[in-house]
Amino acid sequence: MANGQLDNSFAASSVYGTISALQLLATGKILVGGCWDYFNTTTLHALVRLQPDGQLDPSFSSPIQSAQDSRADQILVQPDGKIVTGGYLGYNVPENEALGLIRVLPDGALDKTFTAVLRALSVFGSPLINSIVLQPDTQILPAIFTKGIIRKQTNGQSDASFNATFGNNFFNASVQNIKLQSDGKILVAGYFSSVNGQPVTGLARLLAPNVLHVVQCPAGRPHPSLARARPLRATPLTRRRCPAAVGATAR
Repeated sequence: MANGQLDNSFAASSVYGTISALQLLATGKILVGGCWDYFNTTTLHALVRLQPDGQLDPSFSSPIQSAQDSRADQILVQPDGKIVTGGYLGYNVPENEALGLIRVLPDGALDKTFTAVLRALSVFGSPLINSIVLQPDTQILPAIFTKGIIRKQTNGQSDASFNATFGNNFFNASVQNIKLQSDGKILVAGYFSSVNGQPVTGLARLLAPNVLHVVQCPAGRPHPSLARARPLRATPLTRRRCPAAVGATAR
């Protein structure tokens, strides 16, 4: 309620796990993402849609819901209503299925025109997606644990013209958050020691298409906070029973 009181007209939900992502749709319905074993009394994993009153929407059915130990920590709704989710897909996902980053139709069905297979970028079987941004041209920028960021075309294929490299090993190449500026420049934050071979820690900005611009304070010197390689993140990644992000909480 507007006064902070609990709205009893909204159905209470019960999950055996953690909810980490919400997206309010134009219809008033709500997309809910996270990592859980069941939602209320129904065995559904990672992603559900609720009616405006909080009741589970039975018309939304997605293959990610049957992938045990999966998580959808990021939800992005495209202007055409298609839904991009990022997180982690469980070990039981078939070899030819998309991992970590998938796109579904408004009713939850898998979008077969999108083939973002990221097994080569995997950590313990599946890549861990920390953040997703949609560019105005509908290309997708996912931030991947230990792999920085890549760019996916509208069909899910990698954009070979985008080649930003972060860090030099498994533990210092993680981008946790991405923000797209109105001028097309890309702000990235996370746990990394370099970008495109240039020393920079924690926060950087990429020019179009992917040229490094080190974020500086007004005096022209690197901000003191950038001298420490500490992760800058939007949300914690550790979830009960779900594969933990190794190194994501390094200090």
